[in-house]
Amino acid sequence: QALLAADVVIGDHGAVTGYAAALGKPVLLASFPEDDVVTESAIGALGRTGRRLDQHRPLPSQLREAMTAPVDHGEVRRLATSAPGASAANLRSAFYDLLRLPEPATAAILAEYRAADLTPIQVPARAWWAVAEVTGERTLRLDRLPADVTSPQHGPSASLDGYLVVATDHPRRDLYDLAAVVLTTAEGPTPAEVFAAHLVCRLVVQPVDQERCLVTARDGTTASIESAHPEVVAAALLPWFEANGELGAVLTVHWGAIRVAVTATRRDRP
Repeated sequence: QALLAADVVIGDHGAVTGYAAALGKPVLLASFPEDDVVTESAIGALGRTGRRLDQHRPLPSQLREAMTAPVDHGEVRRLATSAPGASAANLRSAFYDLLRLPEPATAAILAEYRAADLTPIQVPARAWWAVAEVTGERTLRLDRLPADVTSPQHGPSASLDGYLVVATDHPRRDLYDLAAVVLTTAEGPTPAEVFAAHLVCRLVVQPVDQERCLVTARDGTTASIESAHPEVVAAALLPWFEANGELGAVLTVHWGAIRVAVTATRRDRP
């Protein structure tokens, strides 16, 4: 999957780099010991056709060149297998042998798929580290890092001054128990139930529809949020609330290259 998604592959004389070239991906060879490679092999062909990574030049310019230059790894592709066109038959034979079942007498069929039919399912992030700060009058900046990517110390992937946002339907309960902002579902627990169960939680976000959600603070302050990406934006309001003690406002959130207008309408406390 990584090779299929890659724009450029940086590698050595190993098999993964050879697979990338066989797929027609631009390749930059960071290391290639000529004496360790059989000249007539697929990797030998890679050494003849692959571009070398220049460690004394800036990397971005080399990546741009690799992506725009013509790629010709046809020789690598021809040498990558000793049984070209036979993968379906060979794999089926191996599978039936492992299952100890008789193999069908008919020819193995290798179905073809259009690239458009292989679009992965997009699942919204349900746990992230939020780094949000008030940058001006009614203006916030938001950065997000996935909470499932951890360092060897089991914390966020980099040192950051942020807080954890986790949905109640997230499978990792250890993250949920540490969340400063909890996202509930329509069928999920009430804010009071969340606050009672999780002492570190400071805001609860409840979806209403695709453009609205409700935000409730531990002191009972509640606001209706209307914006694009309402749950993400609502989770970014924690530093605003803690700095100003209120949620009702018209704000602007800068989220990467996205500029999101937010209308937060104060509601009566329950």
